Order: sequence, then structure tokens, then C-alpha cells
Amino acid sequence: MHLLITTTTILLPLLFQFATSHPCHEPQADQSILEAPIPTTTRVTTAEHAFFNTNANSGLYLCENALFRGYCVHYTSPFGQCTTITDQFPPGDRGVSAAGSDRGSWCTLYSESGCHGQELQIHFPGYENLAYLGWNDRAKSFNCAAE
Repeated sequence: MHLLITTTTILLPLLFQFATSHPCHEPQADQSILEAPIPTTTRVTTAEHAFFNTNANSGLYLCENALFRGYCVHYTSPFGQCTTITDQFPPGDRGVSAAGSDRGSWCTLYSESGCHGQELQIHFPGYENLAYLGWNDRAKSFNCAAE
């Protein structure tokens, strides 16, 4: 019995670490706007979000609904470039409710266009519900940097 407990205590954490440390080897995604017909039950998980990764550019995945649902856009831009998002997420229409940066970069959301105003930093894998942070529908621009 003691051997079983010891083996389980050692083996289970190792198996968990192995399972969570190996990235998904899906093909690189193109920069595109993801819109209906995405079923409302579809949710971007950490493993699915991990394949949005670029080397020279940063990436930020934004969605209008919490849990990465509804209308979503994956932005890619050079590190340090300010990107205003009000063309895809117009104030008063649909704002950003979920945000996730690509692995290897972190991004700052801004409450005003032109990367001005209040700031919220987003590190991989991001936040599936910005309302918990008081940032639901507030983001109007962003820029990113390498981790």
C-alpha cells in the first residue's frame, strides 16, 4: 500500500507536468476575423490559443464576449506598434470582453485610442472575462512587447 501511495505521489505530478508542458502542434493561423458561424459553445482554450504565436510580431486575440466567444479578432503587429481597435470593436456596439496575448509576448490594453488612458496588461494566456477586472467593453487600443 505504501508503495502505491509513493508511486502515485511521484508519478501523477510528473504526468501532469508532461501533459501540460507540450505545446499543441497545430498549423500557424493566418490573421483573420473570426465571425459567425462559430457555435456559441465553441471556446478558445489555452491549447487552442497557444498556436497563435509569431516570432517578429506580437499577437493579441480579442473577443466581444466573455469565454472567448462571439465575434473575435486575432491582431498581429510589430512589437511596440500602437493599434486602435475601434474599427472592429466600436464603442456602444460591441466592446472587448475577453483578451489573450500570444505566447512570447505581452500586451497593454488602453482605455483610449492611440494608446492613451488607463492601462491593463495582458500576459499569455490572458483573461476570459475582463468584467472581473473592471475592463469589460473599455479597450480602445493596444500595443505589445516581447516577454
